[in-house]
Amino acid sequence: MMSGRLAGGRSGGQTRIRPPGSIRVSLSGPRRLATETTPDHLWSVLRSAILCIHRHQSSQLVFEQLYRAAYNLAIKGQGEFLYEHIRSLEADWLQQEIFPPLSKQLKLVESSYLLGDMHSENERYQVGKAFMALLKDLWSSYGTAMNMIADICMYLDRSYIEQNNKPPIYDATMALFRDHILLSTGEGNSSALEVLVRIIIDQVSMERSGQAADRLLLKSCSCMLNSHVQDEHKKDSKDLYTANLVPELVRNAQEFYQEQCQLLVDEGTTSSWITQCNKHINDEIERYNTYLYESTLPVVIDVLHESLIRKPLAHFVDLESSGLHAMIDNGRFDEIRQLYELESRIDPKACQFNRALQEKIVDMGKAIEKTLNETDFSAPPPPKPGADDGVAASETKQQSLTAAARQTAAAMMWVSQVLELESQFSEIVMRCCDGKAHIDNAVNKGFMNLVNRFQRSAEFVSLYIDESFRKGIRGKEEPEIEALLEQMIKVIRYIDQKDLFERYYQKHLARRLLYKKSESSDIEQLMISRMKREFGNNYTSKFESMFHDLDLSQGLTAKYRESIALSETPSDFEMSVTILTHGAWPADILGQTKRVGKEEKLITCNWPASIKPAIEKVNQFYLSQHSGRTLSWVGALGEADVICTFPAIPGKSGQLGRERRYELHVPVYGMIVLDLFNDIPHGQARTFDEIFEQTSIPHSDLVRTLLSLSAAPKCRMLLKDPATKNVKSSDKFSFNTAFVSKNMRIKAPVVTATAKVETDVERKATELKNDLSRAYFIDATIVRIMKQRKELAHAPLVSEIIKQMTSRFTPDIAQVKKRIEDLLARDYLERIEDVEPATYRYLA
Repeated sequence: MMSGRLAGGRSGGQTRIRPPGSIRVSLSGPRRLATETTPDHLWSVLRSAILCIHRHQSSQLVFEQLYRAAYNLAIKGQGEFLYEHIRSLEADWLQQEIFPPLSKQLKLVESSYLLGDMHSENERYQVGKAFMALLKDLWSSYGTAMNMIADICMYLDRSYIEQNNKPPIYDATMALFRDHILLSTGEGNSSALEVLVRIIIDQVSMERSGQAADRLLLKSCSCMLNSHVQDEHKKDSKDLYTANLVPELVRNAQEFYQEQCQLLVDEGTTSSWITQCNKHINDEIERYNTYLYESTLPVVIDVLHESLIRKPLAHFVDLESSGLHAMIDNGRFDEIRQLYELESRIDPKACQFNRALQEKIVDMGKAIEKTLNETDFSAPPPPKPGADDGVAASETKQQSLTAAARQTAAAMMWVSQVLELESQFSEIVMRCCDGKAHIDNAVNKGFMNLVNRFQRSAEFVSLYIDESFRKGIRGKEEPEIEALLEQMIKVIRYIDQKDLFERYYQKHLARRLLYKKSESSDIEQLMISRMKREFGNNYTSKFESMFHDLDLSQGLTAKYRESIALSETPSDFEMSVTILTHGAWPADILGQTKRVGKEEKLITCNWPASIKPAIEKVNQFYLSQHSGRTLSWVGALGEADVICTFPAIPGKSGQLGRERRYELHVPVYGMIVLDLFNDIPHGQARTFDEIFEQTSIPHSDLVRTLLSLSAAPKCRMLLKDPATKNVKSSDKFSFNTAFVSKNMRIKAPVVTATAKVETDVERKATELKNDLSRAYFIDATIVRIMKQRKELAHAPLVSEIIKQMTSRFTPDIAQVKKRIEDLLARDYLERIEDVEPATYRYLA
């Protein structure tokens, strides 16, 4: 059906129709009474009026008389007569009066557009504009006339046409305009419709190229095509705009934007590509809102998206000099946002943008790692300007770093730069992507790749936290500490091997707690609560047990001192005891072990006779409080305050000439070694083998203890012969009676069984232990799953195992299969025979 009457027409529903009285028809001159009412006469009156309307001579016509003439024909059963005569008259009028002037212009335009006689854009523009103006005027004039004629035949539409299911007068006559004007070819081979479509396409192309277009005229022509359908007898018939113009608009847009795409790829930058894309999108929206129909816009925009955005997207995103990586390097946030919004038009997930972000994060992580490898952390900073050589040499000596300090500095540098990088990309997510979750997830995946490709990430993150809790939080306000803890949790979240990080964190936390190196116990526990909330109760159970042990130990020490004070045999020592629960504290911290059967037991030392009574009292007191437990005394941990008396040396003056008393703060092993020299005369020496035999201190620990007491000038209590930094079994040690110090309280270096930073050998041992722990964890997970499911196929079992263990680490498939086979061999599971796929059954 037709899409509607032209402006100026009136709807039949708004006119009240009454039966007429006598008919008076006045065509020109004075009015006279019409006495003849035959069909031919009435048609003659209407025909003359219709021709007057077409010739714009309708000012003398009387609507009521014409309406009554049409009304009388309709009620006398002459509806078909009137309907067909009007159609015939309109067809003749279109062929004889309207088409001839159009035919001349059509021939001229056909040669310009179809044969290519005119090459100038301006010539084509003027010829096309003239043709559109002529066609628009003819259509507008004819439509206005048909509106008036349709009003006269309003009763015919309500009676005969509705009863016989025919198109209304207006629709039928406008269809004649389509057939005799738009679809007519005249002398050429192309119809007016084909030429008009070609002109509109050409005008749109000119406008895309920057030339101005007569948008009002184009709007009228679009409206004309939209008002005509291909077949007015079919309800679902498409209009000429959709059927003829839209396919050409789409084809033209596709050709144009493919050409533009190639030009931009060959010569343009990412920035210019973004600018051109946004410009073309805005131009198309304005174009279709102004003179083309909005219903066509999505189709053309899809073409633009496909040709100008989707196809070259990866090229421009990855463009080395101006792509996303260059935008990030130069901080061009506006362009990053425009690039993200541009891709979001074709892909809400912004896959290419996310991919490039992740690649950039990994690349910048590689750069951090390269800088880390190239940095010489052992080299001191250059001397300050103006300092003399002596001062510079002194500063160099003081600022040279030990191996452990160098590794700690490397860890601080790596984690700090990763956190700075994370902050930079978080700003990009918020400023350029409005904090969209899928972009944030992509950034998180990128940082997970960055962190986990670095083999020492778990150790370095733990070292960073360790150093921060020792010194980094000193003097910080609460908001700064909260921000620091949040950064720590964030970088832990990126670590895939969280079980390995847990092992390192447990070791470093134990050192901080046992040697009182932590700046704040409250912040330590706050960090653990954050990890508990993030990774679960099981993850932090050992950390919480360590703090629980320290709290219980404080109470136990207080009660022990009260009991000693009330006892009849008070102790000669004031002792503080820390009870460490086996399994909660890392075995590496507790000291060296030896294998006894299938168990690893701590190597204990021989305690001096002066200490044993105090140890026995502690044992008795503890067992009175807790039955069924066993205490193993760890000499590798703890410290002691020892009063050391140095005799006056005969013949010496000053401090050496009188007796000197110093309070020495030494490790427990140091106290045991010094006690050996109470029983021998001054000047007599003990060999290393003798000391080792009498103390049973592990060899490596004894070496470090003796060096700390004999090598450090500020606390050289023992003299070593020979005075080298290496210790051999034949080396001799004697009490340094000539020791002098300005300080009454002297602190010896703390000697521990494990260093803060692991060597390569120790790191491999830690990873081996971690792999062994993983095997136990996988076994427990398999048993738990099978106990619940009873029977399960191989693939679902492996999938469920990986799912449950992802929170701690990502297991290797081969390792999972190995653990399943081991449980089969140990009769925890059995393989069900003759079942495909392979299925297992749990054995209770």
